[in-house]
Amino acid sequence: MGERIYITQRFPSTQMVAALSSSILVERLGRRVLFLISEVLTCFFVVVMGVYFYILDNDTDTARSMGWFPLTCLICFIAVFAIGVGPLPWLVSSEVMPARFKGPGGSVVAFTNWATSFIVTKIFLDMQRSLTNAGAFW
Repeated sequence: MGERIYITQRFPSTQMVAALSSSILVERLGRRVLFLISEVLTCFFVVVMGVYFYILDNDTDTARSMGWFPLTCLICFIAVFAIGVGPLPWLVSSEVMPARFKGPGGSVVAFTNWATSFIVTKIFLDMQRSLTNAGAFW
């Protein structure tokens, strides 16, 4: 039970540290560079997670020796997402829109974000069933 609580605490703390460092990194690296680095690394960690699930389906003994691997990939994914892909689109969308469209435009951006998040969450299990666990991440 104590180990589960310890692991559960890692996710919000990782996200908080990454989000706080995002504001520092965006000033040093710039929005474009930070966003591109974050995109590449989030894609990398999702593909690596898919590789783990492929190994789990085909070589259970090897996958058991890598029991720490999916959690590490997930924590790294959360960190790089919170640094760039998570916050930067909100910032850029508010800067791109003219002042008179910021209110309605922000509403459209927020609705689109939450609607696509809902759709991905809703169809993920169907994707796993039809594409296998590894295929859902590839």
